[in-house]
Amino acid sequence: MGKNKNKGSPRNYTLASGVARFSKSAMFHKKAIYKFMKKKAPAKESKKKAVFVEKKIGGAKNGGTRMVRVKKLANDYPTAVKAAKKPFASCQKSHPAKLRSSITPGVVAIVLAGVHKGKHVIVLKQL
Repeated sequence: MGKNKNKGSPRNYTLASGVARFSKSAMFHKKAIYKFMKKKAPAKESKKKAVFVEKKIGGAKNGGTRMVRVKKLANDYPTAVKAAKKPFASCQKSHPAKLRSSITPGVVAIVLAGVHKGKHVIVLKQL
């Protein structure tokens, strides 16, 4: 019997676009997973536990009985805190801005925007 040429390489490799070659359902059948899946028995109907219980109340004008919860509800709810906004990931951090080749340190330039618009300045360095 010859060697398997595909040994070590995944059967369901990702294509160039990052999408898997075979779908989830196609791999389910290729691997024959349906043979090994356990058969689920029908779920038995369990008796629902009572949420309220009737209790006797003493006193002439109290009505005699009350419906009381078996398990008390929580009474200490945490205060709502707004999640802090995440700062936007700046694309300036990932790569430096390219500067025009004619703009070098020592060149006189004219500011086009901001408070100092129209002023002549000397370029020191690129930030």
